Amino acid sequence: VIGKRCILAGAVGVADHVTICDDVHLTGMAMVTGSIDQPGMYSSGTGLLPTAEWRKAAVRFRQLDDLAKRIKALERSLK
Repeated sequence: VIGKRCILAGAVGVADHVTICDDVHLTGMAMVTGSIDQPGMYSSGTGLLPTAEWRKAAVRFRQLDDLAKRIKALERSLK
């Protein structure tokens, strides 16, 4: 089910049996694998890589925020 006033840009994929609430904007190449229950803009998709490299990059991408916080804390401790 796709809600009202939703925008799905080019090459968006939506898995079976998911619900997308009203006022969701999906940028190009976004892949929806689970329901979206909060309005807003959502993005995904990366450049083409061999599968083994893509799997490693996907894990690293999820770790980036924590890694950036750790680096910032380390830099502060060095001052």
